[in-house]
Amino acid sequence: VAAIQVVYLLDELENLTEAQQQYVNTLVREREAPCTFKIGSRLYGFRTQRTLSANEENRLGSEYEQVLLDDHLRTDPNYQSFARKLVAQRLLATGHSAERADTDRLDRLFEAPVGDRFESAQTAFVDENYAPEARPWIVKLRRQLESTAGAAHIGSSDVDNIISSLSCAQFPLVEKLNIFLLYQDWSSSKNLLDSAAVIREECGKFIEEHPTQRHGHAWSHFKGDLLAQLLRDCRQRQRYFGLDTFIDMSSGIPRHLFIVLKFVNRWAMFHGEKPFRGKAVSMDAQQAGVLQASNWFFDDSRTTGTDSERVQGSVERLARLLHQLRFSDKPVESSLTTFSFDETASSLSTRRVVQQAHDTSLLLKVAGGAKSRNNEGVQAKYQLNPMLCPRFDLPLARRGTIALSTSEVEAIFGDSTESFDSVVAERLSRMNAPFRGKTKARGSRKVLHGKQTSLPGLE
Repeated sequence: VAAIQVVYLLDELENLTEAQQQYVNTLVREREAPCTFKIGSRLYGFRTQRTLSANEENRLGSEYEQVLLDDHLRTDPNYQSFARKLVAQRLLATGHSAERADTDRLDRLFEAPVGDRFESAQTAFVDENYAPEARPWIVKLRRQLESTAGAAHIGSSDVDNIISSLSCAQFPLVEKLNIFLLYQDWSSSKNLLDSAAVIREECGKFIEEHPTQRHGHAWSHFKGDLLAQLLRDCRQRQRYFGLDTFIDMSSGIPRHLFIVLKFVNRWAMFHGEKPFRGKAVSMDAQQAGVLQASNWFFDDSRTTGTDSERVQGSVERLARLLHQLRFSDKPVESSLTTFSFDETASSLSTRRVVQQAHDTSLLLKVAGGAKSRNNEGVQAKYQLNPMLCPRFDLPLARRGTIALSTSEVEAIFGDSTESFDSVVAERLSRMNAPFRGKTKARGSRKVLHGKQTSLPGLE
């Protein structure tokens, strides 16, 4: 006779009090074959590991094994196709035709802008609303050049020459790319007149599909961030369209995908549309639904306890920093939603807040961590949950990683937040013109106490 295993199933352990969990822990510890337990809980749901057996604690790997289901789903390479099949089955179950529920045709249910090489369709509003010389990024660059160069009595013709070299009226996003490259040169104290001339020449090759390495590399890495900056400069909402975007937001959790679709469906109906039955769901409805889902997730992650407000406040500060870095003049990392830090140098209180943010899924831990730049060690690495990204105008993809110093980590997650603004200002000063502490004028003029006395390349 084959051996029989008796399994007791217990779900939602987080709803039990600490005393009740202690009793459950005792059952797990004192179990005897052929009995075993499978217990489900949210990560923050474990209030204690103590038992009634002389208060001894159950130890991971000894008295119990742990399976992180969320991590398993997030790392499953088949999640994209699995999610599409789930959506298709849900549509069939609610009476939609098999044709509309075809997994290969689901994208047609959502309106999306026409894509092309330079995103002309997404940036068409720029020409409709701004003269070439009045585009916000052109106005900002001119103001930066003139205000910084004023002390050195730089003529307006020099500024005009730089802006003329960088202008690309036909393709606003390419124009943003040119200015981004100039900011890089400015930060490196290069001659800006010469840099602008080189950028203009290389821009022509880039448009003719013979890009230099610099234009091609920057475009492939920062295109999404530059488009986000363009939209923000023009007071446009950030754009999160299409089923693939919703699946990326859900980050391996089908429940989150259906919540996004639920809010999108509601907003489509509010706009008088017939979602999934008539025309494709409008971009306005998608935008509103995605933002509401993001806000819902942030509010839903709130747990009971004294640290709940602190955890959410810390995550908001982190998101604010990532937001300001993304929309700085010279972001150094693309698609920035990930950070690393040295846990050993951080306070116990800070590590506890980071762990609680992870346990409530506000932060996702990246397996393997990040290599330390200062030694051979490995630092902890976390990603902001993609469900939160629309709330803070951040990208969904995880690409670049920012290494936070101990002072920055403490300012974001630590007991005192008084230094947060100063810490952010210090880091942003290296990302925004005139790049305080980085730029140095040509010749005998130098930077004194972080202030520039003349504009490099325009003397």
